[in-house]
Amino acid sequence: MTKHICDEWMVKNDLMPAETFYNPNHPLAGRTAESLELVKIPHFDSRFTVGDALDSFKKGDKIIPLIECGQVKGV
Repeated sequence: MTKHICDEWMVKNDLMPAETFYNPNHPLAGRTAESLELVKIPHFDSRFTVGDALDSFKKGDKIIPLIECGQVKGV
């Protein structure tokens, strides 16, 4: 019953214009993904062990996404 107070739900269901989320003063407004120079995040599959995760954290990785069949299964 409270979905109507969620702007994201309202936009997804065409009850509000997507422009609701546009803020020209936001630091990312008008930027493309390429212009952000994002760093690739390594990802792993189900063979990744807890020991592997600890080693990864020690190397400085902040997150470790686990991907299976093209779907994120956990982080």
